[in-house]
Amino acid sequence: MITTPNLGYGLGLRSQHWDDVLIQQPTDVEWFEIISENFMNNKGYPQEVLSKIRESYPVAMHGVSLSIGSGDPVNRDYLASLKALADWLEPAWISDHICWTGINHINTHDLLPVPYTEDSLRQMVNKVDEVQTYLGRRILLENPSNYMEFSANTLSEWDFIRQLLEQADCMLLLDINNIYVTCFNHKLDPKAYIDSIPAERIGQVHLAGHENHGTHIIDTHDCHINEEVLALYAYAMRTKGQKSTMIEWDSNIPNFETMLMELKRVRLFSKTENLPDFSHKKNSKSTTTEPNTAYNELMHLFQSCVLNNIKPQSWVNDKQGFTAVDQMDVYRFAYRKRLFDSIVEEYPQSRSILGIDRFDLLLRTYIEHNPSTFYSLDPYIKGFANFLKQHSPEQAEVALTESIISELRDQPQPATITLAALAKAGPDGFLSLNLSFTPAAKLTSSLLLICKKLQVYRQPLTQLEYAGLQAINSTESLEEAMQYLYQEDFCTAETALPTIQTLLSEFVPKGVFTSGQIENMTV
Repeated sequence: MITTPNLGYGLGLRSQHWDDVLIQQPTDVEWFEIISENFMNNKGYPQEVLSKIRESYPVAMHGVSLSIGSGDPVNRDYLASLKALADWLEPAWISDHICWTGINHINTHDLLPVPYTEDSLRQMVNKVDEVQTYLGRRILLENPSNYMEFSANTLSEWDFIRQLLEQADCMLLLDINNIYVTCFNHKLDPKAYIDSIPAERIGQVHLAGHENHGTHIIDTHDCHINEEVLALYAYAMRTKGQKSTMIEWDSNIPNFETMLMELKRVRLFSKTENLPDFSHKKNSKSTTTEPNTAYNELMHLFQSCVLNNIKPQSWVNDKQGFTAVDQMDVYRFAYRKRLFDSIVEEYPQSRSILGIDRFDLLLRTYIEHNPSTFYSLDPYIKGFANFLKQHSPEQAEVALTESIISELRDQPQPATITLAALAKAGPDGFLSLNLSFTPAAKLTSSLLLICKKLQVYRQPLTQLEYAGLQAINSTESLEEAMQYLYQEDFCTAETALPTIQTLLSEFVPKGVFTSGQIENMTV
């Protein structure tokens, strides 16, 4: 029998709550889910936090970049990074989405809809098999929140998903909010959707908040769970059996106490008996036409509409009050907002100095003319610093500094030396010491940047401090650093040693240096 363990009730692990989890060790939360990409290729403080939490709680991995529905081949670099994280973390399971994120090596960093056709089903089954073979485990795939209906569809969403689960021998991450959103948008019966899914194929459940726009609903993960969604969840648990359940809350993230209260609310609702009648305002199935466009061609058309603001044609079905253009606008807006918000968050000083209007204009130009080609947003965000250098050279240094700050958060934060440990070297060993910057520290032309946990501290430097720190970091010994400062006329022969000692007294307590020469030298 196909099963995944029922871990109980969990939360999405977000950086805003790391300290709460580490300090409180909450017993009301039985497991956590991470966004895989936030911890892939990351050896810094996030990995340290995750390691500590994994000691006390089961952790599941949830990805957003597998792009299993794309016409492109599976990204093997991404898959290798995903497997490396899984091998280290040993998660309860790995999940992603029934979607695609781009084609022709472009990544929109959004979860785009797949056409529900036999062709797309066949391609996805083959890719799931490839991924599961590579990872050496069965994966879970999440049903999407859907804002568009392709005219080429020949299967209902739930028929497509059921066949995918069976033919690919994978599991479903049942997102109740996504079912509610999709069924509202396309006038479907959410209970019929749930009834069609085999209980033994459901490995996990997601709950989240949404935003109602009248003619359509958008899955936003930025508010409390709607009560009708909770009622639908109670129906699913009553008819399918209790499954591992967690809450996603990804923007406008509240304090941890609010998250615990929301989880308590979910527990109570899971036992409710009073369910609203969804069927009176829904159709049991979607209306489709004969397929008229090949699978890969549909993806090219869709991506072109998103990137180039082109209106969709007859390959999208119009809905009463929610036209094909309206449907495409949801994805066009989401694509630009995700990139815009991510970059604004990383360049606050550049935006302040340039002015909001000028910065935002440059940023929108960057987004329109430079689609992402990376599975992670990080390289795309860092690339904006080079764009600013070309189009606003006077702010290049500030933008570069902010880009470096982003990089430092991903770096390991090993133990650093102390003044007491330095003293143990004694007068004879002191000058032969080889000190280097911790990976979480870096020099710019005028600043020393030091990352502690997720906070990056900026230390303005004098010319002497910059030269001295650079010399200590780049030479083989403190004696060579002294010689460099003397030769470059930063000090005299008599003041070289006191200069080095002063620099070390100032910067060693800030956690700048590491050394492998002396045992117990670090803390």
